[in-house]
This record gives sequence, C-alpha cells and structure tokens, in this order.
Amino acid sequence: MNNQDTRNNNQLMINIQKPIINWILGFGICLIIVSWLLVITAQAAVLDPTKLGLGARSVAMGRCAAALELDADAAFINPALGADLKNWGLTSMLVNLSDDIAYNQLGVAVPQGFGTLGLSYLGATSGGIIATTVEAGRIEPSGFSFDYSNSLISLLYANKYSEDISYGATLKYFQRSFTSISSGRGYDLDLGIVWKPQAKLKVGVAAQNILPSPIGGMTWDTGAKEGIPYNLKAGVSYRALDDVLVCGDMDQASNRPLLFHGGAEWGPLWKFLYVRGGLDQYPQNATSAITNYTAGLGISLAGITFDYAYYMDNLLNSNAAHYFSFSYSPPVTSAEVKEVKAALGQYVTPEAVSVMKLKTFKDVPEGSFAAQEIGYFATLGIMSGFPDGTFKPKGKLTRAEMAKVLCLAADIDAKRTIFKPAFKDVKKKAWSTPYILEVSDLGWIKGYPDKTFKPNKPLTRAEAVAVAVKYSELLVPASISRRPYMDVPLNHWAANSIFTAKDSGWLDYAGDAGFRPNTPFTRAEAAYLISKTTPGMKKINSLKTSPKQ
Repeated sequence: MNNQDTRNNNQLMINIQKPIINWILGFGICLIIVSWLLVITAQAAVLDPTKLGLGARSVAMGRCAAALELDADAAFINPALGADLKNWGLTSMLVNLSDDIAYNQLGVAVPQGFGTLGLSYLGATSGGIIATTVEAGRIEPSGFSFDYSNSLISLLYANKYSEDISYGATLKYFQRSFTSISSGRGYDLDLGIVWKPQAKLKVGVAAQNILPSPIGGMTWDTGAKEGIPYNLKAGVSYRALDDVLVCGDMDQASNRPLLFHGGAEWGPLWKFLYVRGGLDQYPQNATSAITNYTAGLGISLAGITFDYAYYMDNLLNSNAAHYFSFSYSPPVTSAEVKEVKAALGQYVTPEAVSVMKLKTFKDVPEGSFAAQEIGYFATLGIMSGFPDGTFKPKGKLTRAEMAKVLCLAADIDAKRTIFKPAFKDVKKKAWSTPYILEVSDLGWIKGYPDKTFKPNKPLTRAEAVAVAVKYSELLVPASISRRPYMDVPLNHWAANSIFTAKDSGWLDYAGDAGFRPNTPFTRAEAAYLISKTTPGMKKINSLKTSPKQ
C-alpha cells in the first residue's frame, strides 16, 4: 500500500461517513422539533411510574439514568442503553413509599444477534384507602374504601448503529385502577439514543411518552381520555478514574421546571463493593423544585448483584424511602465472546463463537491479561509462537518485529521490489525489510537522523504506545494539564500519546501506580495494545465471517 492508496482509503471513509453523519443530524433535529411540539401541546395527568426511579443503583446516584453504563434497569429509562449489555440479565426492585404504596419491578434483557430485547413490569399498589368527605369544614371518613394500582409493562428493543452510536425504543402499556370506581389503560412510546465519543464518556438522550393523542395516553372506562406526561431526558456519564463514575441528567417536561440530577459511584472496592451518592431534583409545582439527597451501596459477586438506595425527601420526612434491587447476569466466561464484544461493540451469535478455535500456548495462562489477544493474533497469523509450543509473552519486541505486526494487522501486502533500502543498517534480503519500508513510508515508525532504523533494538513502552496511537490515528491533544502516570512528567516526549492511550482504555493492564515508560515492551503487551487499535479490531472482526479455524 502506498501513500496514494492511503489517501484514497481515507477519502472512501469520508464518503461513507457523510450519510451516517447526515442521518444522525437529521434524527437529532427531528427529535428536538417533536420534543418541543409535544411539550407545548401535551395536557398530561397520568403519572408514569418510571419517574419514581428504576433500580436502586440509579436512585442512589440521584436518579441519573440517561447515560448510565451497563445497567439493565437504566435501559428501561433510555432504551438505547440496552445495546451495551454484554449478557442476558434479570433485574428487580422493591420500595415502599410513604409506608403505604408498594412499588415492585421485575425485568429481563437479552442481547441477540439482531439487537437487545427486554421486558419489564413495574407496579404500584395500595389497599384499603378510605375515602373522605368535607363536612362543616372538617374532613370525615365516608365509610367507603378502595384499592389503588398503577402498573406498566415495557417492551424494549435496542441495537448499535455504529461502534459509537446506539439507538432504542420502548413500547409501554399502562394500567391504572381504583377498585369499584374506575380503571383505565393505554399505550405510549420512548425513543433513545446514546453516543460514546470516547472510551470513558457516554452521552444519552431519551424522549419519553412521545405518542400524541389519540394514539398515546390513557382511556378510562368512563370514556374520558388523559395524556401521559411527556419528558425529554438528557445526560452524560464519565469515568473520571478507573474506579470512579460520575453522571448528570436533566429533565424537561410540560408544566414542570427544568430538573437536574447528579451522582457518583466509587468502586469496585475489594472487587465487590460500590459506594454511591447523589442529588435529585423533584418538582414542587410548575415553577420550583426541591433538591433531595440520595445514597447507597452495591455488592456484586459471581454475577449476583444487590443494590440499596436511601432517598431523603427534604419536604416530607415520611416520603423518605429505602430502595432494594436484586439482579443477576451470568459472568462472561468465554474469552471469545468477551473480547469481540468489548472490541467491536457488536454481538456474535453463539453458533459462530462455538466453532471459533483459538491457538493457545503452554506459557500463556488462561487468566493472564493478554491471553485473549494472544489467542486472536496467533490464530490470525499476526504473531507466531515458537517450535516448543511457547509464546514467550515476556520476551522483548524489536522495532523490526513491531513493523511486521503493524503490517499484518492492517492487511498490508509487504511484497515489494526492493532496489536499495532507505536505511544503511537494513539489509536488502532481510525478512523484515519490506515491513520496515512500509511502516516508514506510512510514518508509523520513523528512522534515526543517522539514516539507521535499528531493526533489532527493543521498543520501550513509551515508544510502542506512541506508535500505536499514530497507527490508529487517535487525536492527540496539543497539551495536557495532568500527568498520565506519576512517572511520566508533562514534559516527557511521549506524555501526550500515553495520556491519549490511557484515556482510550488501552493501558488498563498497566494499573495506576506507574507506567515505567523506559521498560522494554513485551510480546504480550504488543498483542494486547495492537488489538485495541482500529486495524487490530477489524482483524478480530474477520473471525466472525470466517469463524472455523
């Protein structure tokens, strides 16, 4: 591949991306227009029970849910979040409001090859409510009592439009009943979209209850019709540190003030405990809101999760509530399924994964940090083992070996006619020469001012990260305000590239204590790091279309 081919490929990508960008912009504009029209025209009276919260995790974080990551309950608030679920899961929630109204929720979400499907039931019941009358200015019991119920059944669908954009819809069926008085039922619809501009940042928008009357809303036995409150919910979540998640939402509904929600989650602590807190605004009337405090804990072990949230009502102490959620999602134990989902954001059918046989090596334990990536790259022929059945994961990687890995991962045919190598220490007939010339021409690995390439020199960690960032064409900031690691000062020549790679989630194996930028780069690190780049992910994706190995 020459520079002209590279420019042609880049132009092709631009042409492909244009209709995608236009579609996204068109969808966003339409959503905003519809949202404003519905806010202006809606005449709503029936409470959507999801406004009280779905899942103790979300409630503990100030009821943030528009962009909350890997949460099946939040997917029933913003349906687009369902596309990121990695495995099927069961969820539930229990809460008793005002010591009288019992809320119960039960849901299931199942990722499929064509998207994620979900089903949820949320119900509120209260029995023995005594009707009253006003006599001579006093409130008197009438002797008549009734039971109250308000329930919601939600059917969810979510899928990925691209690696960074997800969409979803939830069809909702409402039932509300006052025994011996009247009952009503009706439908409505939620639409959602999630955008992930970078590995640690997620932005979500959900338009809730968007169907106009008479399609949406409640119809009572008496023939009366009522609307269901429309709400536009937007939010962000950001993983500020590896163990700290912060999020914020805002809600705009008809005849309600603009509401804000904020929260944070710290964990896992000791690999199983999460601590949460937040602030939640609730409307007091059409123009003012009350800010309440929330807090909670979560415990997750072997796929079983227990979440607890305490909601403090600053207006009425009796409205303070304790939320309990129990959920289960099988841990992803298959290396093939876990890596392909994480790298590609796409779901692979069980049939395809079951026949995907990856190469293994006796010196690469299954639980090691790069075992999956080594298996993929060895199966694809990007990296090879040794005749004794080992991979030597701790072996140093030279500049020539890195050049070959980059070319093979990018599907570059390095068979070129070589008249005279550009570097005086690169031999014409050496196995590495075609790869060295390709990566040099493409600017991935440069030579030295003395016209040498030093093909047998081991790469350092800093050098390898700088190469990988350039190879994947990540946007590197011109300046950074904090060190990526304590041992990488701001004036280090590769600090900005290391910062970018860490921010993209490429260096999680290194931990946070120190990066040791001058340490030799290993073969295991090479498989792990290059698998995160765009060419590396595309090669892994090729196993989907030709899974039999």
